[in-house]
Parts: sequence; structure tokens; C-alpha cells
Amino acid sequence: MRVRAVALAAVLLAACGGDGGEGRIGDAAPGTLELTPETTTTMPEDTSMADLLIEDAPEGYVQADAAMGAGPLDLEGAAAAEVDHAAERALLETRGFQRGWSRAWLTPDDDVVYVAAYELGSDEAAARYLEDGTETLLARGAEPFDVPGVDGARGYVTLDESEAGTFTAYAVAFTRGPHWFLVLNGSAGSGASPDVARALAEVQARRVEGP
Repeated sequence: MRVRAVALAAVLLAACGGDGGEGRIGDAAPGTLELTPETTTTMPEDTSMADLLIEDAPEGYVQADAAMGAGPLDLEGAAAAEVDHAAERALLETRGFQRGWSRAWLTPDDDVVYVAAYELGSDEAAARYLEDGTETLLARGAEPFDVPGVDGARGYVTLDESEAGTFTAYAVAFTRGPHWFLVLNGSAGSGASPDVARALAEVQARRVEGP
């Protein structure tokens, strides 16, 4: 099963990186995430990334399993976020990508909540990756929205037009130390909202920052 969700830079993902890439996750359309990233061997230390991510989504969403793309992301899996895998891999290597993890939740109507965390080479590398993603999303026509509850966060809404209709995604990306985080709420109907994305981002930030 494939679910599309707009990403924030290489981030968007990273929202996701992208020096000229045209999409995110697998072979999804430009500016979208396909929740079936390719992953390879999981090293023991990778499980620490899972502890950084929120574990719950709003009522009505059911958590996806590994077969649907949730779980560990190594360099190859993260690079698969862009159609141009080689360019994204080069960017991630430049930013010192170490490991990543993702979680996703779906409704019966395929509304989606998606969260991801990458560990990059340094605090500065993570900040630059956030900028990479921001520049990419703006160039693709994404519209920013404010996320006052999370220091340093960038929020973007993207409309993905296709024969199936319009998929709207609200994504928030931010960094804490060497870690880059993405929180996204997307829908092909009216199931997504910036308020949900903001609220989830606030919960994600508190989880990382602690009490």
C-alpha cells in the first residue's frame, strides 16, 4: 500500500534535502512522500532513534507497520526519499547522515500522520539540512505557515495535484542538536490541518527536550 504525503526538504523531510531532487521517498511524485522507503540492515544503535519519536497519533489513526515503510532508515533508505537517489545520498553524506527512523499512522481514508528523525553529523549539519529542505520546498511552491509553539520550526503546506485529486500536506520540520525532525499530516480529503501538524510537532519537541 502506498500513501503520499508532502515533505519538507531533504527534508523535506528533511521537510528534505535536495539539491535539485524532484520528490521524496521512493518513486513518489515531486514533493511527496511515499511511505515505503527502502531500508537495509538495522544496526543495534539504530533503535535509539525510535525512542526519539512520538508514539501516538490523533484518534482514528492506526499505526503502520514495517511493511508499509515505518521503521529504521539507513543511508540508502533515506536517500530513496528523492527521485534522484544519488543526489540525495550525496547531500546526506555531506551533512554526515548517521541513521534515521520513521513512524506512520493511517486512517481508513488514507489520511496520514508521518514522523521522521535523522541523526546528522553535527548541530551545524542538521541546521544546514533544514535550510536545504526549506529552499527546496519554497522553490517547489510550498506555502509557509507559522509554528509558534516550537522554537526554530518551519511549517509548510503543499498541494499535490494528480489525476486522483489534490493531496494536501502540512509539514513541520525542526532540529535539536544533530537531529532533524519532520512531522506531517496529509490528506486527499479534508482530514489534514495545520493545527494537527502544529500540535504533533509540539509533542515531538517536548519528547526530545524533556520536561
